[in-house]
Amino acid sequence: MLDVLPPAALAEAVARDDKAQVGRASGVGPKLAQRILVELKGKPIGSAGFSAAGVAAAPTPGPAPVSAAGEAVAALMGLGVAEMQARRLVDQAAAVLGPDAAVSDLVRAGLKEMGR
Repeated sequence: MLDVLPPAALAEAVARDDKAQVGRASGVGPKLAQRILVELKGKPIGSAGFSAAGVAAAPTPGPAPVSAAGEAVAALMGLGVAEMQARRLVDQAAAVLGPDAAVSDLVRAGLKEMGR
């Protein structure tokens, strides 16, 4: 539904009881649109915190940065290593190399440990 109506537009549609606007979403007919309006009336809509009155809350933060360990695990998984084994290898490498280790160093150490 949020592909067709962003949270602000959905909040406005709920505030106006606009079944036609809500019904634009794929698979949403008039009966479902009416039920959605009834269910959402007076509730906050979306992660942006829009309410049916159209008042916005504080903006949501962006995605969390990816850690070097997370990237190293993903790299090992891309090489065919199972996720649990990749996490274990990267954890072991991080314990030896320290928290500021580069992704390439973590991957290299993980592969080296896997070869033992």
